[in-house]
Amino acid sequence: MIQRIVYTLLLLVLALVAVPFGANRMWAWGLLAVLVGTMLLPMAAAAFLRPGTLTVAWNHYRWLATGYLLVLAWMIVQALPGLPEFLHHPVWRQASAAPGQALPGTIAVNPAAAAGETAKFAAYGGIFWLALQFGGHDARARVMLWVILLAAAVNALYGLAVYFSGNATILWFPKWAFPEFLSSTFVNRNHFATYAALALLIGFGLLVEELRRISAGISLRSIAGILRATEALDFRLYLLLGLIGMIALAMVFTASRGAMVATAGGVIGFLLCASRSSKVSGLRILRFGAALALGGVAVLALTGDKLASRIEAIAFHSSSRLNVFEATMQLILERPFLGIGGGGFEGMFHSVRPDQMNAESAIYAHAHNTYLEFGLEHGLPALMIMLVLSALLVLVFLRGAARRKRNDLIPAIGAGATVLVAMHAFVDFSLEIPAVAVTYVAIAGVCFAQSFPHRVRTGTQEAPSEDIKAPGS
Repeated sequence: MIQRIVYTLLLLVLALVAVPFGANRMWAWGLLAVLVGTMLLPMAAAAFLRPGTLTVAWNHYRWLATGYLLVLAWMIVQALPGLPEFLHHPVWRQASAAPGQALPGTIAVNPAAAAGETAKFAAYGGIFWLALQFGGHDARARVMLWVILLAAAVNALYGLAVYFSGNATILWFPKWAFPEFLSSTFVNRNHFATYAALALLIGFGLLVEELRRISAGISLRSIAGILRATEALDFRLYLLLGLIGMIALAMVFTASRGAMVATAGGVIGFLLCASRSSKVSGLRILRFGAALALGGVAVLALTGDKLASRIEAIAFHSSSRLNVFEATMQLILERPFLGIGGGGFEGMFHSVRPDQMNAESAIYAHAHNTYLEFGLEHGLPALMIMLVLSALLVLVFLRGAARRKRNDLIPAIGAGATVLVAMHAFVDFSLEIPAVAVTYVAIAGVCFAQSFPHRVRTGTQEAPSEDIKAPGS
């Protein structure tokens, strides 16, 4: 009973996390952290009292959990007062030198912001673990993927409606940023594009699976075979095509060049991982990829005017971004191991902001490169741990696609999603937006669980599921 309640609450979180500005407001991510804690407590208690209730055994993810917990522990330490003074950031010595000031120093330049970032990071880990455990059930795994896909499609539909009606609002608030571009319930169009792209990969994976089912045992080289395949078409295929088309169209009107390139990388990652499956023909993958590329070119040719105009502005924006990257690397070299604490980028960046950028009105609250910002705030050792964990995740997905006989394309979705967010993190900070991070870790958790055959996953026989069924299942 408790598991059903927690599972339902998790589905609600995945469905609604993008609605309040991508959850990128203190009240929104604070509520998210509270909800995740509320879900984790009964699940952890049940797991402690009855270890058999876990659908993915500890030994399958202990290395992942160990690395994550090391980074989380370090983030907590960065915000703690009372540490030896030689660990404190120099800004605390400068502040304490002022008359009448005796401040308790920390590693973090902004302990309150560091505590907030730690709470977010903890919530993301909780979402991953919950998705991992519920994703061990095949039916529940599919429902979670469908919920993310449907939620993104609803957000895309809302974004298209607002865009074509004048693009003047976000929810019931006047739109104050990116007035010419679609951003749906997000403030930043790039962040919505990344969120939508993750759902698009889910839809793409489910579509490939559906097409494979329809064409199983049928040769499409003859008229009779094509007719037989046509007779096998059902509601699920049409639904997937409609959802994918709606999300893709919304993405085009965001004109996010970084998200478009990252999406292409994610699709390639999916196809390469899927090609390892014994049930997938490598030649068919190549043909499908070529057809997809031609379709993408056609869509851009018809609707990509805004994207083309954005591409023309690459030189100017690239120059500004390179200046930010260079200044961020300068700050990293000052404290490569300790970092400056979560949320400290904005305050520290202005101390080294290049003179040629002073004429710009941009505030630069983020480095527009998640790797550099994470390395600056939490130190290079923490960054290296996260990179290693990401690489190991991809290896698990690759092995899962090769090992699974059923649901063999679900690990490929995880690989594609990881490639997508990893690529986009080079040029933007979408992963620092709670809705994007939650969506990604949920996908990763489900796909990680589905990378193991059930008997390997738990050592027990799978019980018949009485859960909600995904559309068409």
